[in-house]
Amino acid sequence: MDRVGPHDAHVPAELDESDDSTRDSTQGGGGSLVVWMLASLFCVAVLALAVSHAPARIRLIGLLSIGFGLLVGWLIVWLANVFEVRPSLWTLFVFAASLACGGFVLSTLQTFQLDTAMRQLSKEEELAAKLMREIDRQRGVVKADETVVQRFREFLSRRVRQLGAWPSPWPEVFWSGECLLTGIAAGGLSVRRASASSRSQPE
Repeated sequence: MDRVGPHDAHVPAELDESDDSTRDSTQGGGGSLVVWMLASLFCVAVLALAVSHAPARIRLIGLLSIGFGLLVGWLIVWLANVFEVRPSLWTLFVFAASLACGGFVLSTLQTFQLDTAMRQLSKEEELAAKLMREIDRQRGVVKADETVVQRFREFLSRRVRQLGAWPSPWPEVFWSGECLLTGIAAGGLSVRRASASSRSQPE
């Protein structure tokens, strides 16, 4: 039988410790990290579409953005625990904030499409719209996507009517602030939950 010296017996133990520390830092490998990101993206997209169909009394300015961000932050950390991934706090914050902002924008655009489809112009409004289009056509200043942009800006103006009459560009400013607030809420909650979870785990 071959004799194994003390030095030879000590090498596999060091290799085993290094392998364990690598596994602890990755928690499932790169494949699980990609699956976690894709699952988070899918869930946030579904959540955004569901929010766009919510009643108007729920989609309040300010409260909706904060609630959506907090829900996204909680969901991302929950999915990270499900797939056993442990991203860094900075990566988690950036990913949660970006995903929440994108989901909020998607929800707003979907709400805008639903509002456009359900909104019926009166005869007077339709006549005025045709007159404005004819004037713009004569001036030659109308672009291909200008009508959609104008309709979206009018939609944002109708959103802030619950806060009063705010002329442009205030509706756009409010919406941009909501997007930023959504990202901060999602990133902050995700980092806080991840930090609390790591402290509660036994060393």
